[in-house]
Amino acid sequence: MADWFNICDCRKFQDMSKYDPMGFTARASFHQNGDGAQSRRQRPCGIGVTFVEDDSKALRVKSMVKDGPAEQSGKVKEGDILASVDGNYVYCANPSEVGALLMGSQGSKVEVTFKKADSGEQERVIMIRAPC
Repeated sequence: MADWFNICDCRKFQDMSKYDPMGFTARASFHQNGDGAQSRRQRPCGIGVTFVEDDSKALRVKSMVKDGPAEQSGKVKEGDILASVDGNYVYCANPSEVGALLMGSQGSKVEVTFKKADSGEQERVIMIRAPC
């Protein structure tokens, strides 16, 4: 398998003005109903991972939400590099676009591939999106 991580210079594809560090986590907001009562409206759910860009603009796992989908899988570790989401290679993608791929309906499946920090091998993980 080709090591495409080393041949892609992502810096020329990044527009950091669009970077939304909260784009990778599920958030909830409240809105007021017609009768004045507040109800909770849940935004799409994710995998419970916070990413940080490294010097090559790769998205590395910085931390995981306790008991979130990524931590529960037992396969994701801090320092792992995000490689693909549902078959879409995201190594050179804009972080906001990657966040949109990771987010989805609660209970929906997402297939995520990571390049392991310790071995450099790729590992595919199927997770169920959950509120984080």
